Amino acid sequence: MPQHANSVSEYRFEDCRVLIQVREIYRAGMLVSAEPKVFDLLTYLILHRDRAVDKNELQDEIWPGAIVTEASLTRCVMKARRVIGDKPKAPTGIKTIRGHGYRFSLDVEEIGLEPAGRPKLPLPSKPSVAVLPFANLSGDPEQDYFSEGISEDIITELSRIRSIFVIARHSSFIFKKADDNIKNIAEDLGVAYIVDGSVRKSAGKVRVNVRLADAQRDVQIWSERYDRELEDLLLLQDDVTAAIAATIGGRVEATRARKRLDGSGVEAYDLLMQAQALYYVVSRDAAEQARALLERAIEIDPHNARALGLLAAVYSMMSWSFWAADNEAARKRSSELGRRSLELDDSDSLTQALVAEILFDCGSPELAEHHFRRALALNPNDIAARALFASKLAASGRADEGLEHLAVGERLDPFGLSWIPWVKGFVMFSARRFDESASALMSMANPPNEARFLLAASLGRLNRRSEAKAPILEFLHCARQEMPNYPGDTLDEWTPYLARMVDYGDIEDFEFLIESLRLAGWD
Repeated sequence: MPQHANSVSEYRFEDCRVLIQVREIYRAGMLVSAEPKVFDLLTYLILHRDRAVDKNELQDEIWPGAIVTEASLTRCVMKARRVIGDKPKAPTGIKTIRGHGYRFSLDVEEIGLEPAGRPKLPLPSKPSVAVLPFANLSGDPEQDYFSEGISEDIITELSRIRSIFVIARHSSFIFKKADDNIKNIAEDLGVAYIVDGSVRKSAGKVRVNVRLADAQRDVQIWSERYDRELEDLLLLQDDVTAAIAATIGGRVEATRARKRLDGSGVEAYDLLMQAQALYYVVSRDAAEQARALLERAIEIDPHNARALGLLAAVYSMMSWSFWAADNEAARKRSSELGRRSLELDDSDSLTQALVAEILFDCGSPELAEHHFRRALALNPNDIAARALFASKLAASGRADEGLEHLAVGERLDPFGLSWIPWVKGFVMFSARRFDESASALMSMANPPNEARFLLAASLGRLNRRSEAKAPILEFLHCARQEMPNYPGDTLDEWTPYLARMVDYGDIEDFEFLIESLRLAGWD
């Protein structure tokens, strides 16, 4: 695997972006599928673009310890060219150096892992920890969702302990493929402790190895191996959480009464883990796949509160993104599922926040605020709850309060490239801070489509009309692909849909948005 400088997180060339930490490639703003070896070969050639790379060197570096034929290498190069849109007969990106090997010949811009001038994050006043994604030792890459799901569950349970500061999932998980040591990772995240581990699942059993390190001293201070039945998985996570909290000095408060899973519960949990991984993709196809998995999980275990809550989130996403054939039916279904989930377990902060979002959407802002505050009382480290609350405060004309929650969220999730800039862009736009709104939205590698019209609105207010054209066209193109009931291309046709997406409580705020989009050139 190519070794990238710790300061580089992204390569840009022509219309492509190669994201090192998350191992994703985008061309013309769209995610492109790339096999692991294709990604490794492409990034190795980019890293060594100052010279031609010998075929033997590529074989040794990309397939270490394996015997690889030249034909396999050639196929991998062809796939890499296809990924970046290189011409097969006259490639200009990955050139063949006859009799030697290959060279990457396009101009490349390197993007730093941290924004320029970003100060070192100070340690919080209470014990602080980041849980890295656990390694999958099953030998099957398709099982990554399971090991990552266990890591995320431990993050969630640790976050419920108010005396511990816990870094959010997204910022922890960008270090999945990092070659850095724990001290550097801890400095990047601004925490004192790092947790990592591994998971092996087979024949109804699970083995979980967990390590806790004091990153400042660069020493391991606790480790344990758990060999359990799959039915004991939730209890295992509770044991891990309690051990970590006790070791780093956290105060373990009363926790949820979680029980041993039965056979059907194990199957439902596995389906839930698969759906959870898909939910973070934020696309119509992924949402549909997640919905089908969660419906199966609930059919197996109708009292699975967590599956009901996540399914409510999926239907909510499909509703406000207008991916559903019947938007109102999806919103109603989301509300029903969220309430059922709370009836079964009202101690889940994300479900509380989701129900709050739905209540806000249905015209009950005061009750929505009650559930948002309940969510943060249950889990002050819940990034999603803070993000949703910040956006709804801004939509209610309380952007300054939203900015306060946003500041806390950014510290909990310092590398929150997935959604923090989107929320920040909306809150900043609502606060009439257009430069900061545009900057936040333009920083997103793969923005949700709703972020594109917000970017255009901010650019319109900044008199940058020529720059606003691209996000408007991208927004319309993506909407045309994803919406079963596409309204048309004009701003007048889109106005009722935009009202649903931003959900401003004051008509003057919404009219300000529409006028901003006209200034951006959407007419």
